[in-house]
Amino acid sequence: LSGMASGLFRRVREEKGMAYFVGATRVEVVDQGMFYLYAGTAPASVQEVVKEMRLELDRLRKGKFAPNEIEDAKRRMRVSRRQGRQSAGARMQGALVREVAGLGANFDAEWERRMSLTDEAAVQAFAQRYLDAQFEQELIVLPKE
Repeated sequence: LSGMASGLFRRVREEKGMAYFVGATRVEVVDQGMFYLYAGTAPASVQEVVKEMRLELDRLRKGKFAPNEIEDAKRRMRVSRRQGRQSAGARMQGALVREVAGLGANFDAEWERRMSLTDEAAVQAFAQRYLDAQFEQELIVLPKE
């Protein structure tokens, strides 16, 4: 969902010109977390951008993936993970967090194994379980008038 190669970015920014930036990210902790979509848009486009975000999440829950979409996303995740670990400090911090979380400092091989097993059915099941609309929260920040 994130990055310039994502369908959400292409549709909202490139095709419809409704936002300056569009993306997704997450906050992870041991037993819970948060996944969110974000965009920088004009006040007049807010509701249309939110509508596109909801349509995108619905598409994922229904398992309507483009050809190679999952493999492309996995490749981007692998690259991002490696880029984030280029410094010794980043590698040490990651090992510390994984150790504290009970995953073990050397969780990378297991992460890669799990990533290799991730397919369209797994992504759809994840989206249905964790991106359920009943848990949705909305925050819109607008400039003062």
